[in-house]
Amino acid sequence: MYFKFNFLLLLLIETFVEVFSSSSYSPSGFFSSSDVTSITWAHAVNTQELLTQVLSDPSIQMIEADVSRGRIQFPNGSVSIVDLPVMAHPPTVLSNLSFASFMNQVIEFNRDKKELSSRKGVKLDFKDYYAAAIAISQLDVRNVSSKGQELQFPIWINADVLQGPVESTSKPKMTPSNLFDLHNRYLKGSVLSLGWTTRFGKQSDGCKFGKIALKKLSSLISCIKNLFQWILLRANIQEKWSTK
Repeated sequence: MYFKFNFLLLLLIETFVEVFSSSSYSPSGFFSSSDVTSITWAHAVNTQELLTQVLSDPSIQMIEADVSRGRIQFPNGSVSIVDLPVMAHPPTVLSNLSFASFMNQVIEFNRDKKELSSRKGVKLDFKDYYAAAIAISQLDVRNVSSKGQELQFPIWINADVLQGPVESTSKPKMTPSNLFDLHNRYLKGSVLSLGWTTRFGKQSDGCKFGKIALKKLSSLISCIKNLFQWILLRANIQEKWSTK
């Protein structure tokens, strides 16, 4: 079962800066409502079964899915030999849905929808540089070959690029420069979504995002001339920022 939620529940703080951005990639103004907090999401759509459900659900407007370096597991239990971008969240590295197949199905679904508000957008949460480099370059090839006609729906590129306070032992699998380079080289008009490594649950109690964590991300954002977003988990925001 996929997780369905309202945009308002996902975001506590949302900051957008638009400079030379393609409006076709942004959810703001794309759907029938201009209020982005009313957009409904499906989270962790990482299998063929879940993708089929979400594409057939008219209430879902944005699809969030994880992209990792992994392998395809076929119905008979066998596994592909070559690594490729698949829809999976580590530590899972096997999936019955490749990134290429995921995007093919979303593109085909949206191709049949003449009204833009009836299309579905995607947020791609990249878990490692290998998956991001291949997947984003594939999107660029499709965009160029179709003269921009196939990707006429919101696309967000997300990755954890900073080490967060919630899981201090977890280091980012991608550097900010890695993500910025891929974004600016291949899919400049997409929404760039930056995050910290984190762990959500009982074990994260007492861990907060303070002023230092926010300043680190702010310093990265200050040099980006595009559309970006901050995501902060409600449970990990201090009521008052620390001065440390």
